[in-house]
Amino acid sequence: MYPNPGKELLFIQHGFGQGRYSFFFRDIHGRDIFSSQGTSESNVIDIDVSMLPDGFYFLIFKHENSTKIYVDKYVLRR
Repeated sequence: MYPNPGKELLFIQHGFGQGRYSFFFRDIHGRDIFSSQGTSESNVIDIDVSMLPDGFYFLIFKHENSTKIYVDKYVLRR
């Protein structure tokens, strides 16, 4: 996941190839702030985070080609 801290776009690099994915952002209070799903055509997914307020988030990511759920910390700072 890069860049972190971020400003407008977030990129998730994964090794699962093409397939469906889902993700959501959770704030430090545990509230779901933003979520989406889609289909990846490559090993990099770009996410527009420009609508999110600055802050600290947890990003939860799941890909159909993996049984794991990935959680990472993300800071949005402009």
